Amino acid sequence: MVKKLRAEENSLRGYDIRELLERLKGELDGKYLVVLDAVWGTDEGRWWDSLKSALPRVEGSCVIVTTRNEKVTKSMGATDRCIHCSQVLSDEDSWSLFSKVAFARNGGKCTNPDLEGLGKEIVEGCGGLPLAINIVGGMKLGKGDSIHEWRQISEHLKEELEFSKKDELVIMRLELSYEELPTQLKPCFLSLAMLPEDYEIPVRYIVESWIGEGFIWGRNGKTALEIGEDCLTKLFNRFLMLGVDKDDFEKSFLGCKMHDMVRDMFIKIAREEDFFVRLDCGDRPAFIVQPRRWGGLGISMNTTVGSIQNSSTKLRTLVGVDIEHREIVASVEAKLCKLRWLRVLCLSFSNTEIDEDIVGKNWLSRIGSLQHLVFLRIENSALRTLPDSIRHLYNLQILCLVECTNLERLPLSITTLEKFTAIEIIDCPPLECMPAGLGKLSNLER
Repeated sequence: MVKKLRAEENSLRGYDIRELLERLKGELDGKYLVVLDAVWGTDEGRWWDSLKSALPRVEGSCVIVTTRNEKVTKSMGATDRCIHCSQVLSDEDSWSLFSKVAFARNGGKCTNPDLEGLGKEIVEGCGGLPLAINIVGGMKLGKGDSIHEWRQISEHLKEELEFSKKDELVIMRLELSYEELPTQLKPCFLSLAMLPEDYEIPVRYIVESWIGEGFIWGRNGKTALEIGEDCLTKLFNRFLMLGVDKDDFEKSFLGCKMHDMVRDMFIKIAREEDFFVRLDCGDRPAFIVQPRRWGGLGISMNTTVGSIQNSSTKLRTLVGVDIEHREIVASVEAKLCKLRWLRVLCLSFSNTEIDEDIVGKNWLSRIGSLQHLVFLRIENSALRTLPDSIRHLYNLQILCLVECTNLERLPLSITTLEKFTAIEIIDCPPLECMPAGLGKLSNLER
């Protein structure tokens, strides 16, 4: 909240909770509106007792809390007259929303009376909840006019409705949408469960990570990148992903996000499918995927890199998000080279004070030992070049360097990596030319 009030993040380093509360109270020196969106858990009153001490009682000021659980509002001291329960959609509006999604190819109009009857039964089972209606409608969009398939889903919804509590309705319908996914989409879908909450994900990053994992590949005259974009479009159509930052020229989304409830469902199913187990490493969670069904995957956020390495020598994906402490980066040292089955390595640094020596020598000096690596992404690093040992990454297909503001050159050895399909250099101003010889890489697409 203090950062939202234009405070520099660096100026807050070392502050404890009490000092931050005093700083917040000092910033709110006039009339204010504070919105706390999507508050969770019935124990919220504990932190609220602390936070409200930093919110001065100023006439005309207001705090608004949104939550899916009325118990949360009660635990924060809200009285009945201050609680507003949003209404579900009417039957008419529910059917209108469903039709726009399920019959999008026909301009939102149902042309088959038999389907209309089944469709209204399905909509009734959604309880007027817009997210549930959108997602079930997205499922139907891919079913065409198959009355048999529509009837199956209608019966499934009726059965589930008998055993579900009201607050479980949306999750149940989300799980049904997962069951209806094509087989190839299921691992793509579950892999997104490891990304942080409210994280805006570049579309290209998602597709490239799927390629790195081996979830998708080129076939039937289409490249792996094209197949991946088709898969993501199917998730958009099913409302399992939300598009953001639309490109006015290409009329496509540059990024995407997950609805909170969709992410909850991602994690729930991924655990049930033994797709990953969750480790608690300090205050940052790590996800390690069991190499049973889809293969080993993991996500690291800051303090968990060592823990992940110690937990799985067959790890296939390592994602470092917003790495900010020199000590954490320096402590990794040669551990990366032990992850010999790694296929995807993505490192994003949030602290530009992490200098080239620490990143280059401690993280990447032995990168050549990762001979199964397919996708390498480095973001916001002080690197001036990549180590020459990259020439040993015979399976590397995608290299992405983003906001590496000191990057001056790329090693000539990358021109020997014959499986390269994509090289992306984004916002790296000092880099003025590419190595001679890239033209001989016959598989390079982008």
